[in-house]
Amino acid sequence: MTGEVDHPLIAIGPRVRKSPYFEATCRYGAKAFTIYNHMFMPTSYTDPVTEYWNLVNDVTLWDVACQRQIDISGPDACRFMQLLTPRDMSTCQVGQCQYMLITDEQGGIVNDAVMLRLQPQQFWLSPGDGDVLLWVLGVAANSGMDVNIVAPDVSPLQLQGPKSPYVAQALFGDWALELKYYWLKETTLDGIPLVVSRTGWSGELGYELYLRDAIKRAKELARLVERHQKLYHEKDAPDISDEAYDSLMTELSDILNKYPLLSKKYSQAEVVGGRPDGAFEKVTHKVRQWSYD
Repeated sequence: MTGEVDHPLIAIGPRVRKSPYFEATCRYGAKAFTIYNHMFMPTSYTDPVTEYWNLVNDVTLWDVACQRQIDISGPDACRFMQLLTPRDMSTCQVGQCQYMLITDEQGGIVNDAVMLRLQPQQFWLSPGDGDVLLWVLGVAANSGMDVNIVAPDVSPLQLQGPKSPYVAQALFGDWALELKYYWLKETTLDGIPLVVSRTGWSGELGYELYLRDAIKRAKELARLVERHQKLYHEKDAPDISDEAYDSLMTELSDILNKYPLLSKKYSQAEVVGGRPDGAFEKVTHKVRQWSYD
């Protein structure tokens, strides 16, 4: 056969999720994506050889929000974790991570994961591709244990390569250089709550940065802003100061600027004014009112 071959494309649709970083990856030249845990994951920006040497010699930043976390908490969380894996969970300390195999009742491998122990009775699983959440929910339903299983609003990035500690130090301070392999620290960056761990997919030095609660905070702020917009513009009955209202608007705007995909859902920061309440009496102006329009 001769001639060019048309390669099939993967259509972007609502059944596959976009990460909070999707727009940024496109802006910085992502050429290809794969689907991982029902989410688009960028796989190429330049070419494999160039990206290999960037990882081995310098520093790289990867969108791995497709690592959908599973939060396991409750009075029996530690005992429940032992149901999921043959690895001895009693040796794992708070603030420590462990690589683990998730196995079924006959020892077959369901998936693998990095486990993060945030609290004595709170664990995150960061699994490979596969519906691990459904498996964990099924085990919990039949365990008779008091555990709460949720998929938290967490979107990881990976910072990998021999120069990654210098970037982490610039972002977080000297403690990033002292963080031990397979340990974690909860912190913030410009007000964004994060979990930072010394883990990653590569064999090079690296970190994983787990962004927390961006969508949850955007929802909360949008609800508050909408309420105060109505009180101020429609009811003429504000119950907070202008300064407090402006602070809410600024925080919401900052989040929407950092995560543009949220703007379509939580656009209250772009709304000015509102329809007056029907209880206001109409006023006839004796002098004509002019506008700049």
